Amino acid sequence: MDAPPADGPARAAGLLDDAPPGRRFVIAAIVAGMLATAIACWLLDILARLGAWGPLSDALFVTPFWHDAVASSQGLLPYRDYSLEYPPLSLPVLLLPGLFAGPGLTEAGYRAGFELVMSVCSVALVPIVVLTVVQLRGRRFDLVVATVIVALSPLLLGSLAISRYDVWPALLTAVATWAMVSGRFRWAFAILALGVLAKVYPGFLMPVFVAYAWRLAGRREAIIDTAIGAAVGLAGMLPFVAIDAAGALDPFTRFIARPLQVESLGATVLMALHHWLGTDFGQFAYTYFSFNLVGSLPSAVAAIQSGVLVAVLLAIWLAAARGPADPARLVVASAAVLAADVALGKVLSPQYVVWLVPPVAVLAGIRGVRPLVAVAIVLGLTQLYYPAMYQAYLRFDTGAILTILERNLALVLLALYLAAASGTFGPLTRLRQRVAAPIRPPLGRR
Repeated sequence: MDAPPADGPARAAGLLDDAPPGRRFVIAAIVAGMLATAIACWLLDILARLGAWGPLSDALFVTPFWHDAVASSQGLLPYRDYSLEYPPLSLPVLLLPGLFAGPGLTEAGYRAGFELVMSVCSVALVPIVVLTVVQLRGRRFDLVVATVIVALSPLLLGSLAISRYDVWPALLTAVATWAMVSGRFRWAFAILALGVLAKVYPGFLMPVFVAYAWRLAGRREAIIDTAIGAAVGLAGMLPFVAIDAAGALDPFTRFIARPLQVESLGATVLMALHHWLGTDFGQFAYTYFSFNLVGSLPSAVAAIQSGVLVAVLLAIWLAAARGPADPARLVVASAAVLAADVALGKVLSPQYVVWLVPPVAVLAGIRGVRPLVAVAIVLGLTQLYYPAMYQAYLRFDTGAILTILERNLALVLLALYLAAASGTFGPLTRLRQRVAAPIRPPLGRR
């Protein structure tokens, strides 16, 4: 006698849990995710214009990018004739909105074009994340979860998602990761170099990529891959170095000289201690286009925090070099590197959390939903304080301090979890294994 058919919800849940994704399912996930992401970005624009995050000039702050576009339209050269804060490959997404701005290149017209470009980049993340999950042998449920977190991330983050350009380097980094897990090493290194030319942080993934290629394809291939990445990077930099060497190299060196930014972990702790205990926190200074803490104590905290970041990164890189060449370990180590960089860096601008969405989304089939929930919390807390509570934070408002401190602690916990999951910290990993191990009965009672 045949078993009775399962009811609708149970049957659907079973398919999502266990069935491997076929081509039609993958295509459906991509199309649905891209449509949902486009709608999310459109809703952000509507909400911003309705004042959901305060004045439009605060919610969709693109004025510096608009100034760069105006300067370029006047024939001025970046780095030499005007200061460009970012590496050269930021220029395509900073200048392209000018094509949609209409005559005169007004700030309002540029803002609309910039939102469109960032929305396109956000939508493009969906197929890359989905294809990466497929390459990692994810299930249907994993595809759905990864697609949902990418599609909802703009709404979770708020207006920052379409008023900052960080989704552009995040997209390039995601493409490079997909190429790595697909075995296209040379393309991966070339695209990762493009990511570095867009924003410096993807360069922290280079040791993980080199270790993976070395162990899987051999030393010769790893050397060739590295050379290809270096050649792409040099080809992108040399024209701008020829224009103004100091200006072109500044985006790659300024993070060393920058002081402790007010939203970083160490600065938040100092401000909290000053607010509740009256301890010294240094003083505010507006430099490098951000508010920072300066003084002997903030400088010491920045040095300690940077030292911890270097130690964590070295540990992750070493673990990647010593462990087996497994795609799952590659993506977990990559996510751990980026999470550590965001959580422990002495600069933590609110848009940096965008970097974590693609590398954590692809972990759905490897680490479950816990890292994705952590990222969702980080995005939500970031939206909660920026831009509405930012000025209040600088005035030591209790709610603002708590919100940013909670966000930063969530980032630290995420980074530690991913580092432990990648096998970086042996004691933590062994502890997790002991906790997860089944309890055995005492001898004589088995």
